[in-house]
Amino acid sequence: MPARKRGPFISLTLLSRWRNILGLTVPVGPFLHKYPHVFHVFVHPFRKNTCCRVTKRMKELTFLEGVVVKQNGTEAVKRVKKLLMMSVNGTLRLHALRLIKRELGLPEDFRDSIIGRYDRDFRLVDLEVVALVDWDAEFAVARVEEWRVREYTEKWLSEFETKFAFPVSFPTGFMFERGFKERLRNWQRLPYTMPYKRNEVVRVRTCGGIEWYEKRAVAVLHELLSLTVEKMVEVDRLAHFGGTLVSKLMCANCC
Repeated sequence: MPARKRGPFISLTLLSRWRNILGLTVPVGPFLHKYPHVFHVFVHPFRKNTCCRVTKRMKELTFLEGVVVKQNGTEAVKRVKKLLMMSVNGTLRLHALRLIKRELGLPEDFRDSIIGRYDRDFRLVDLEVVALVDWDAEFAVARVEEWRVREYTEKWLSEFETKFAFPVSFPTGFMFERGFKERLRNWQRLPYTMPYKRNEVVRVRTCGGIEWYEKRAVAVLHELLSLTVEKMVEVDRLAHFGGTLVSKLMCANCC
């Protein structure tokens, strides 16, 4: 006899077994009841066990999300291209992109619908590595530059204060250590190589090398986050970009 098809639902007992895989730190039942607009919890009419399924409204929202993602294919191409332009050798592993595909607004099938379709911009080096085909100077401008222009024109700050600065904010009640503001001011003025400038070699142990490297890392991370929809990415997922977005550094004796 053919195997009986399962309905679009799952028992809470089975979900409880998967709690660690799902990353839940609370019991499944209370978690599902906390989001009634997403999950519909019910008692199975025959098995009499408690089950859950996605609500009709959530299905509609998921469908609409997919439509919006497909309609914004051009923006998705731009985001992936800018990431490749920041990479050390113009390549990225598809696994790293998969980890943040939702943050970047990429469709589920981005390997085919984005990477494969836009062959003038991308090419697959092998099954798991995508390479940049064409450098686009129009995209080689970091998002922070827009903020710097506003600071310079609207707040009448000098170019010396804004040219290499980043927006910084602190929570209410933050206690500053003695000398912190002066160190921050000096760091904001510190020159660095912009994220889209490549083939830069820095000697970490030379004077200012470490500070340069740290600030460039901040710039690359800031630009990566600016490319995401909600301007945030889980820290663990960022680790997969560490070796590809920050230039390899050469060491030498301090001057």
